[in-house]
Amino acid sequence: MSRCVLKLGSSVLGGVADLATATTEIARSFAGRTEVIVVVSAFGDTTDRLFARAREVDGAARGEAVARLVATGESEAAALVTLALGAAGIPAALLDPAEAGLRTRGPSLDGELVGCDRARFEREFARTPVVVVPGYVGRGACGETTLLGRGGSDFTALFLAGRLGGHCTLLKDTDGLYTADPRGDRAARRFVTASWATALAIGGGVVQEKALHFAAASRLEFAIAAPGGRGGTRIGALEDRLAGEVPTAGRVRA
Repeated sequence: MSRCVLKLGSSVLGGVADLATATTEIARSFAGRTEVIVVVSAFGDTTDRLFARAREVDGAARGEAVARLVATGESEAAALVTLALGAAGIPAALLDPAEAGLRTRGPSLDGELVGCDRARFEREFARTPVVVVPGYVGRGACGETTLLGRGGSDFTALFLAGRLGGHCTLLKDTDGLYTADPRGDRAARRFVTASWATALAIGGGVVQEKALHFAAASRLEFAIAAPGGRGGTRIGALEDRLAGEVPTAGRVRA
């Protein structure tokens, strides 16, 4: 059985009403007899609201207490996605960051993933084809709650794909990587394929920069796509090719 990592961003999961879309996307992957790791971001603007609440109490908004507060957004969304899958007849296990062994180093609000519990994931896959994990959140050396910096669910998804194997797709509210922001530039064109270097140069607003650096260092290919299978961009050891262009050389060194 093959394996994939599917990241559901907050722009895709705006709220409970979007759980049907999430279930459909997961079911599409699962239908191919694929083991699926689902990495879930908080709903919509939940993270912003939780940081704002923390600043109302402490203007500095630093430390583990803030990380614990903000992490509740991912916990809520991951639990509801798991419930929605069960209601749709898709068996799924839910692991919190501690159970998944998502170990980090660095600051409480901008940590870096360094490990996961591969054996725990394999045990879960022995009994169920789908494992749901909150993104953006890890555990420090002493077991404290840590965050991975804004956009950190991208890092979670790519890290798990690198450590556990499987193709990674980041589902977002854009159907790929563009030469410019298509919402503000009508001349923007979508990449069908792009190198890690190109993604790092222009993709920081779409994929977390820390996650992009991890993918490049690990030589990990991944895709950016929108729900419904529209468009998409593959990023890796690939030539830059825009939609509508004819392929020339295929893979290139990067």
